[in-house]
Amino acid sequence: MASWIFPLSVIGFLLILFATNRYRFKLSLVPQFVVGWLVIELAWFHCLIALTLIMMALGDLSNWSINTVLGFALTAYNGFRLWTIHDRAVDSRKEFEKTLAIGLGDNYCERILDERRILLTRGFSKHSWMKPFRLNSKPMNAVKGVNYGPNDRNFLDIYTPETRPTTPMPVMFHIHGGGWTIGDSKHQGLPLRNKLVDAGWVFVSINYRLSPDHKFPAHLIDCKQALSWVKEHISEYGGDPDFIMVTGGSAGAHLASLVALTANENKKILQPEFEDADTSVQGCLPMYGVYDFCDRTEHRKDIPILDFLEQYVMPHKYKKNDLLWDLASPISQSCESRPPFMITHGELDTLAFVEEARHFAKELRNSCSNTPCVYTELEQTQHAFDIFYSPHCIESIKAMHVFSEYIYSDYLRSENKQPS
Repeated sequence: MASWIFPLSVIGFLLILFATNRYRFKLSLVPQFVVGWLVIELAWFHCLIALTLIMMALGDLSNWSINTVLGFALTAYNGFRLWTIHDRAVDSRKEFEKTLAIGLGDNYCERILDERRILLTRGFSKHSWMKPFRLNSKPMNAVKGVNYGPNDRNFLDIYTPETRPTTPMPVMFHIHGGGWTIGDSKHQGLPLRNKLVDAGWVFVSINYRLSPDHKFPAHLIDCKQALSWVKEHISEYGGDPDFIMVTGGSAGAHLASLVALTANENKKILQPEFEDADTSVQGCLPMYGVYDFCDRTEHRKDIPILDFLEQYVMPHKYKKNDLLWDLASPISQSCESRPPFMITHGELDTLAFVEEARHFAKELRNSCSNTPCVYTELEQTQHAFDIFYSPHCIESIKAMHVFSEYIYSDYLRSENKQPS
């Protein structure tokens, strides 16, 4: 074993180096996402592996050489580096507290109604990150495969608390990611679902038509049609049709942002055959999304995402001042009537660049400074940080819950309603 510790330590060192830096080479973007995602979000687990290697090397002292000594030292450094990454992820709670205070005001927790504030601590233990893949939840009611439209992927799942309260519950409307070409509602948003349902929310997760068989705006039309169905029927499941927030990650964040920013607009294009339906929402929480298909700020000028969008997602190639490409870009839709936003993005994201998220948040604030817009940028964080119970996932979901309860409390006050 001792003879292998040096090459293993070198491989570990290179993987950590690759995971914690962002290289803009076309061929490295996806591999860097995969390596960065697994190394950073499971840093404590890899730290245990490094510790195990050290213990095995110590148990084989008779075969030590200079390479063994170097490997031992490098493995110890790798373990220290990994624990630092983990500790920084756990510490992201402070960054969320800071950005929530900036976006909502220093007394944002006091603005949450007492009956709702006591729910914030539910759902996570102190070390939930030690069981990252335990995605089951407390008992809940689930109604799956509900059709909301005429197409084969027009179905949604509804999750509600096991015990239904006497008053209507707030609703979270979840849109899955997958680059507009893959994905399924049952595989994404599970930690957020478990947290919110445990706190008395209705969680609706939808599927929609995918590219390349279906081009934009088919995805957005389906999302709006599903939202229309929810507004009409969610009261049957205990939900409040007048309070619905929308969320999603990656492509789901893009679509969630468009749902929030194009409510009741361009109805002939975006709401064909259901033009009279109300498609407004009370808040939007996009994570690691793409917000400008046209790449006006040229953050992605050397990356072939435009080729991907032209080939798979959009019905025709991009040209300047193209109305459909403009409509597909959330950054072009920011307006004074927008709902509250909470945007979360990873600093190292190689699939959806953080510079675009920064610019989007800035535009939202400029368009309507009186409506909350919380923007949180997570250090040393890749794409898809919310898939399993990693420290980034746990802290981001806690913060999203706080933001949602803040908006819900304001809604209850304005409508003079009783909390569920």
